[in-house]
Amino acid sequence: MKSINILCITLILVTLMFIPQIQAKIDPKSASGIWLFDEGKGKTVKDLSGNGNDGEIMGNPSWEDGKFGTALQFGEPSDWVQVKDHPSLRVSKAYTVMAWVNAERYFFQGTQWQGIIAKANNPRSYSFYTDTSKRPLIAIHFGGAHIVAFGSEFPLNEWTHLAFVVESGNNGGKITAYTNGKMVKETQNAALKGLPGDGDTNDVVIGRTHEGARFFGGMIDEVGLFNVALTEDDMADIVEDGLSRILGITAVEPTQKLTTTWVRIKTQD
Repeated sequence: MKSINILCITLILVTLMFIPQIQAKIDPKSASGIWLFDEGKGKTVKDLSGNGNDGEIMGNPSWEDGKFGTALQFGEPSDWVQVKDHPSLRVSKAYTVMAWVNAERYFFQGTQWQGIIAKANNPRSYSFYTDTSKRPLIAIHFGGAHIVAFGSEFPLNEWTHLAFVVESGNNGGKITAYTNGKMVKETQNAALKGLPGDGDTNDVVIGRTHEGARFFGGMIDEVGLFNVALTEDDMADIVEDGLSRILGITAVEPTQKLTTTWVRIKTQD
């Protein structure tokens, strides 16, 4: 029996040696918040960035099949995710914000907008909307400047990856919009000389904005916030493989699997 056990363990070890390990293509330390919505149940959305920015599910959005794993379906004014403020969620120089959306509409009834993810109003670090123009947009309000940049028109009732990269500088900055991993628009703005940073201590909300009646209708999946400007190659990789694989946060756990198998064998001994 012992010889059989040793043979089994040897075979397991050899097999695990050839399991491809998932390598992070983007530095995980650049992630401020990663909400994959893969819980599939419960009232908490886990932040997998390592910063502990878990979100509390408000109202009764439903768990549905998502682009990757599961997603949340929003529809009522009482439905959103609330993430408590944390220094890691504040932006001062550059950032990237993204999400997979399967929208049922472009704006909430009685308004011109609906929110995907937002932090505050004034100062406004990021308000990521869609609106009556059938496009995504991002709004920033800081130092007296009100900065808005648009992406490109996208369809309803199908999964679309939307993202913005915001870069500030002493002489102004730029905002780059991406749809499904491809750059669709770049907007230069001389007023983009900084970002709110610690001046914006408001919570982050997903599925709405801070202005009130700008609630999202449809599904949201894989929301990501980074404290750096990601590249077009990064975007293409994320769209192709998903955030978890790109960041290396769902790699196979050989040690855990080996331990489980060893316990099973020992029990049979």
